[in-house]
Amino acid sequence: MAKITVPIGSCLNDEASPDLCMVCGNEPSERNLTQTYNATYCSPVAILGFFVFSIFGFLLLYFLLKKSQPVRIKQCAKCAAHRQKLPIFLGLNWVLCLLLLFGGVGVASSASPGHEYLDSIGGFMCLAAFVYPVLYWAIYSRRYNVSCAGISNESVYLNLPNNNYAYNFANYVRTYEPAPVRMTCQKCRVMIPSDANFCSGCGQSVSG
Repeated sequence: MAKITVPIGSCLNDEASPDLCMVCGNEPSERNLTQTYNATYCSPVAILGFFVFSIFGFLLLYFLLKKSQPVRIKQCAKCAAHRQKLPIFLGLNWVLCLLLLFGGVGVASSASPGHEYLDSIGGFMCLAAFVYPVLYWAIYSRRYNVSCAGISNESVYLNLPNNNYAYNFANYVRTYEPAPVRMTCQKCRVMIPSDANFCSGCGQSVSG
């Protein structure tokens, strides 16, 4: 995992980042696959609400401390296809984990004398309910997920699956300079910088 810092002012600017896939870091992204991702972050302090007021305290602090900021995600066709599946797989994984957990408890509780092996089967099913999500995250979700590591007044901090994009992003940000804002001289109609005092075409004072 790698972390990048995206200034708030350029979060939705496609020109403010290298034209690489933010997921795999190598393949050039395609414009029509650039996606607006709503980065959401909540301070870990919200967890304290769970210990004080149980789940209701956690939910209250979560909604009070939660911050959101839209960010543009550049991605290649392959990674875009996998990222579209992540929400679906996440929902299916929750269902599968619950089935394994409650199924394991049910199998273990139905064990009777002479069928002690059911205890072992139920135990393995309960264990799989906790091990499977970790394996899914490590093998699949971690490779394609872009997550938010924090939001401040100036920047959004993103966790990316690879280091290559983060390295290119850091170098690109150092050299990238937004195009200066320009305006038209009212006398000779030449384009000049907006902060110029005199026109480079006619030499007249811009303010005058």
